[in-house]
Parts: sequence; structure tokens; C-alpha cells
Amino acid sequence: MGAEVKTLAKLATAAAVTASGAALVLGTAGTGQAADRGDLLVSSDSRKCLEIENSSKDNGALAQQWTCKGQAGSVWKFVKVTGSGPGTQYQIVNVNSGKCLEIADSRKDYGAPVQQWTCVKGVATQLWYEDNGYLINKNAWRTVGIPQLAGEQPNLQDGVKAVAGVGPSWNHWDPANPPAPAGLHRAR
Repeated sequence: MGAEVKTLAKLATAAAVTASGAALVLGTAGTGQAADRGDLLVSSDSRKCLEIENSSKDNGALAQQWTCKGQAGSVWKFVKVTGSGPGTQYQIVNVNSGKCLEIADSRKDYGAPVQQWTCVKGVATQLWYEDNGYLINKNAWRTVGIPQLAGEQPNLQDGVKAVAGVGPSWNHWDPANPPAPAGLHRAR
């Protein structure tokens, strides 16, 4: 009986260490984020946030990049769903509207608009894989892209609409500590 208690204590300690390590690996940039508050999705190219235009709550409202300023439409939750296919699938839900990120009209072509729509369980156009920060749509097998300027230069303008295509990776950030815009650095 004593050996069993020691074994259980060791397992509990190992689980606690593993859990705290996983939290560090899965945590977002910044500190003190509540688990259910959501994340900013910040372009690796422009350092701007993926948001819903005008923080709209309407179906069909378009996703775009915008300077991270704490706007309501820029916070997202990744809701894990079960399904067939490689890797973990998510619905990416806008915290402000409660609607899911999707590629409009189940389109599969490059340049198709990325928008929000009422979440529907199992709809492939609302299912996403995340691979090294790239958001890949299950239906279209396209990423959330921001059209680049000539010469493949990142587009740093606010209001550029997100499209299905080849896009930047998107980094998770704590809404309470958004990144500095491209070209600026935070004071330490």
C-alpha cells in the first residue's frame, strides 16, 4: 500500500510538471492570459491582426488585416473538433461575433474571400488545420492570405482583405499585450 501511494504521488508530480510544460509550449506571447479569452492572430509579414471588418457581427462580414489596437473583432478562439483527416481540426471563432472563420461560399479558388458565418458543425469550409502558424482550410486546402505588393513585398496597409491563397503565418498573441506594429519595437 505504501508503494502504491508513492507511485501515485510520483505520477501526480509528473503530470503536474508535464501540464505546466505543455502550458508553456502552448501559451501565447505575453503574460497572464486567461485560457478562455482568446488570441490575437498576428501576421508574420505585417505584424497586423486578423480581424472582422468594423468588428461586425453579421454573416458575410469580411476578414482583413488591421493594426492591433484592441478592437473587438480581432480576438479569436480555436475550438477543437473531431473529424476525419490529418491533424487536429478547429473552428476558428471570432469572440466578438461568435461566428466562424470560413472561405466564402465553400469556394476553393485562390483569391476567394475569407469571411465569418454562423458556425455549423462539420462544415468543411469552417474547419481549419494549423501548421506552423499557417491556417489551412479543410475544404479549399488554401491558407488565409493577405495579398502582397509587387515584388512579393508584405502589404502593410490596414484594411487589406484576407483571401484564400498562400499567406503569411499567423502568430498567437495575448489581447492584453498586442505586438508593436512592423518597424517598431516595444520598450523593455
